Amino acid sequence: MSKRLALGNSLRDRLDQLNPRERKLVTWGGLVAGLLVLWLVLLEPAWLTVQKAPENQAALVDKAALVMRAAQDLEALRGTRSRVVVRNEDLDTRIQQMLLEHGIAEQATLRRTEEGDMRVEFTGTSATGWLAWLAQVEGISSLTLAQAEMSKDEAGIVSGYVSMVPNQQASKP
Repeated sequence: MSKRLALGNSLRDRLDQLNPRERKLVTWGGLVAGLLVLWLVLLEPAWLTVQKAPENQAALVDKAALVMRAAQDLEALRGTRSRVVVRNEDLDTRIQQMLLEHGIAEQATLRRTEEGDMRVEFTGTSATGWLAWLAQVEGISSLTLAQAEMSKDEAGIVSGYVSMVPNQQASKP
């Protein structure tokens, strides 16, 4: 508080040292500068905000509607299942191709059981590659996942197997 008083006193002393004409000029100049700062810093931004509020609100409502529409589309896409149908005789090739695409073909062994089911065994496979492959396999409507068993070997590495049953409609032309 004493610093403010000292500053005020020093400004008053300097103003008293000026002649009346200079004092009037400094006073009016300070008043104009103060009003200019008041307008530019406080009043004009608030006035522009109030003036543009309806436009901003309409833009935000439109953007919210777009986001809601995108969320509904995403939810609809999540609910739909890919209609990829692979013929029974092409399943082995397609599964092997998908393993290659995800970079896990070297750690996987694909074989058919006596019943015609498919079994893919994984050893030391990347968990992210396995999950991406599994998501893609679930998109093949001519296959049904029967059983999957995985165990964590270490961080990000899994081993186990996935059994799949080919649907009978896939073998019909």
